[in-house]
Amino acid sequence: MNTLQQIEQLLLPIWNKLYKKDKENIPKSFIKLMTYIIPKYKDANFDTFIWKLKKRGIITALRTVQIDLIEFGILSINEEESLGVLIDLFNNDSSKNNLYTTGQFIGYGAHSYVFRLREYKNLVIKIPFNEFNFDEENINAKAILEKELEIGNILKKIGISVPRYLGVFQVKFPEYFDKTIEREVKRSKIIPYFLWKPLKKNAGKIRWGLIMEFIEKDLTLVSTKRLEYLYRNELKKVLTMGINNVDAYMDHNVLWSRKNAKIYFIDFESWVIPKKFLQK
Repeated sequence: MNTLQQIEQLLLPIWNKLYKKDKENIPKSFIKLMTYIIPKYKDANFDTFIWKLKKRGIITALRTVQIDLIEFGILSINEEESLGVLIDLFNNDSSKNNLYTTGQFIGYGAHSYVFRLREYKNLVIKIPFNEFNFDEENINAKAILEKELEIGNILKKIGISVPRYLGVFQVKFPEYFDKTIEREVKRSKIIPYFLWKPLKKNAGKIRWGLIMEFIEKDLTLVSTKRLEYLYRNELKKVLTMGINNVDAYMDHNVLWSRKNAKIYFIDFESWVIPKKFLQK
């Protein structure tokens, strides 16, 4: 799925809702984007035609839609930030002179750290680390993340509950990161010592990361039976589609969002997706 198709996927539910309820007040820029620009260009080969698309003013059109939808109060904060990142990705703004920055530390898994983005508080970035030397980047980081992005977009498209994945970017750790992470460790103690010490050495460094929607894990006032019911239903859907090697359990690679009243699967790099979905 290319970036313009991802933008369409984000905006289509908003478009359908507005078209049904308030057709007369849809911003003209939004009408032009959804009825002319995206249908015409979304299947373009971006490696070949990206410069032509920019020349034809599509970046300007996207920015105009972004501004209009924000001014009209149509977008949620999450949608606003997701659209901003996708437009940046389309415009290839994530260069060494214009990098996203890691913010608050969120957590860690077997192979990666997760941080909020400093620029977009409702988005997070997942950064793989070297399993043998935690202060070094995984040399296969970009390829690993691009595979996860591809699988995530496929799962989203076929109706599996996963976060919205936006793209693989280079991100910079602030120069003062070593001091801020030390304060976080002392205050919350959520990072084990063997990870914290090498993690400090990333201050000022640039790493590859996968930007995604932030799903806040929240088990407050949720019954175990309710979670088990939702988990079983979602897992049954996954297995019925013929997806194999699913390493998702109630306490592993599954997040519950009380706000959205649903569970989300994460860290599905090892899932084996049937060819019929890969070819779509």
